[in-house]
Amino acid sequence: MAAAFEVLARIHKADGREVTASALAESALDALNTEGEGEGRASIVVSKARLQSLLARIELDQGNPAEAIPPANLALNTLRDLLGEQHPGVAEILHMLGEIAQAERKLEKAESYYEEALTKWENFFGGSHPQVCQAVSSLAQLYQQQGRLTMAENFHQRNQVALEGRYGSASPALVDTLLGLGKLCRSQGNTGQAEAYLKRAAELQGVATGGADRKMGEVLHTLALVYQDQRNFIAAEALLRKAMDIRQRTTEDDSLEIAESKLALARLYRTSGKVVEAEPLLRDVLEWRSSRLGEEHPEVASLLREMAELYADQKEYIKAQSLVRKALGIYGEALGHRNLELVGPLRQLARLLEASGDKEEAETHRKMAEELMGQ
Repeated sequence: MAAAFEVLARIHKADGREVTASALAESALDALNTEGEGEGRASIVVSKARLQSLLARIELDQGNPAEAIPPANLALNTLRDLLGEQHPGVAEILHMLGEIAQAERKLEKAESYYEEALTKWENFFGGSHPQVCQAVSSLAQLYQQQGRLTMAENFHQRNQVALEGRYGSASPALVDTLLGLGKLCRSQGNTGQAEAYLKRAAELQGVATGGADRKMGEVLHTLALVYQDQRNFIAAEALLRKAMDIRQRTTEDDSLEIAESKLALARLYRTSGKVVEAEPLLRDVLEWRSSRLGEEHPEVASLLREMAELYADQKEYIKAQSLVRKALGIYGEALGHRNLELVGPLRQLARLLEASGDKEEAETHRKMAEELMGQ
């Protein structure tokens, strides 16, 4: 019974039905608990660890990294005790803990997990194994996030050489590396090279899956951002809509990917002057982020500031000021009232107050920002 539940959980997970997959994985764990741990204890313990790992992955993919930590640690400790420190299954959990830490912006911790996973996989499999390439790719993306762009490029190119040597230059195995190189080139302002990498990634992924899976959604979404950087708004909108359509067909309605697509579309619409179309999309993302992170989270505050700019574009300065004041309160409670993160919203509020004619209060908030900068 447990095995059947696990198979169903993985099928639902692959189809993007995370909530159902989680419930099925929990049912599988319950079934294993009723089977006891007598004869065949080792296989039951490994099965439990595998299910805990699946539950952690589901939580992470739903944008709940904090909820992913307990099952991931349970799986890690179980596999270490039963299979030994050098087993590749241990490296797999360490890699996922790196993803969790990166999602929580604990970048040094993420780097440590990824490096440990990479070392174990290299020792076990050798240098061009897919799991080794997975760890190299994760480190490349992390280095990019840290601003270590030369390191990021070196690691992406290392993967490209390894994968082309193993599979050939037309293999779908190259998609993640090409996607990473495309993102890196975009961050460097090299949109022409980014476009070339991403078009090749889309072509290879289309050959592999027919073009309607989650990875294709990510590739098209990223390519759309490149077109937006190039101010090709018509092409960007078409691709963002196509990516969102794929994501709506391959994930839950409240998935992180769909929220990401809506936010990108809202920003595109604002950039191209379609403020009315942008507002409902941004409001959806604000509601999604509030429900996932809580209404007092700094990332909710950042969206309140974006919503304020939409109102300012429509000259609704009072509404805009109210949202920035709320954002300031969230930042102050979460980060402290002397944190430099308050400088941006203080200056934003000063600008909005000045636009509505309240020059005296605008100057007060401008001075508060300057005091924080000079502390």
